[in-house]
Amino acid sequence: LCVELAARGVGFARQLEVPVYYGEALVGRHRLDLLVEEAVVVELKAVETMLPIHEATLQSYLRATNLRVGLLLNFRGETLGIRRTLNPRAPTLP
Repeated sequence: LCVELAARGVGFARQLEVPVYYGEALVGRHRLDLLVEEAVVVELKAVETMLPIHEATLQSYLRATNLRVGLLLNFRGETLGIRRTLNPRAPTLP
């Protein structure tokens, strides 16, 4: 996926570490699989069945980054599984 994004000139960061805060206190860090164009968090999976915990993890990443859109991609099935998730707390784009 990263090779294809680079070939198309799409900006991305791999394994990006982002801080997690509770109020003003730093309580941990997340490591994002991909951040595309500084706007879309992409979580990559290769699992038989997508579980609610996968979407919850993506929601947590979206809250930590204050970004609006996340994609959950599952490469395990016969076809690529894609789920789009929104962070209702994030600002919307103009």
